[in-house]
Amino acid sequence: MYSFYIAQICYDYEVRFTYYTSKLPSHLKAKPEGNLKYALDLGMQILECEPDVLQTHAQNIAKKASNHHKCNTSEWFIPMGAALPDAAIGVKQLADDINTFVNGKMVF
Repeated sequence: MYSFYIAQICYDYEVRFTYYTSKLPSHLKAKPEGNLKYALDLGMQILECEPDVLQTHAQNIAKKASNHHKCNTSEWFIPMGAALPDAAIGVKQLADDINTFVNGKMVF
């Protein structure tokens, strides 16, 4: 679950992170575990919605994200598995941030 890594970055940069999902298994709602628990501990919010509402919301955010260089948007949509053309840019930035952090040059 990549949401833990995104939650960590959002926590470090004091940015809100909302994870949209169509359904969270009842056992995880009752007792979050693993990366889900850690992401929640870092402040990740979970918003469950009906699949059609989720799809519409995702499309709207994706449209904003595709025009990110033209507008100032505060929402970004990351499809499941980070299957987004701009993902390579983010992955490189994440790798650079991790390397900088590991080398002790980044201060949060």
